[in-house]
Amino acid sequence: MRGSMTHSASFGIQSPREYLQELIIPQYEEFISNPLSPRLALLTIFLLYHMYEWVHHHRYSVRHFRRVYPDDLDLIPYFLLAEKITNGSKHFRSKVKTRRKGGFSREFSEEFDLAALMAELDCRREVTADTLIEQLVDFWQRWEKREFT
Repeated sequence: MRGSMTHSASFGIQSPREYLQELIIPQYEEFISNPLSPRLALLTIFLLYHMYEWVHHHRYSVRHFRRVYPDDLDLIPYFLLAEKITNGSKHFRSKVKTRRKGGFSREFSEEFDLAALMAELDCRREVTADTLIEQLVDFWQRWEKREFT
């Protein structure tokens, strides 16, 4: 079973399932409560990207992802974006453009152009941090369901 090995250097979080439940999900919930916070967006993306290493015990690669998750190929651009954001932030060498889009607060109305954190998904499209994070959280929750039910 993927993700069944334990880890001993993370303050008691020993498995990918614990990493998901004790780190990612609470971080995601905090991000949802304040989706315009760059801090919360970045921390959530970092955790989601590194979940791959917890599950597979090596870095993310498109080749490996295609082989292991053939039904989720539409998520490759999201994983690549999370990788660029994570590594670009860590090494202070961003390979992706991000910005904060102005607009109305969600608390004001959902009918107007909403403020959002945006990232360049590819050279033609942008994606909100909300969408990126939601796609990856959903992926890992489906992984958990497949592995443990």
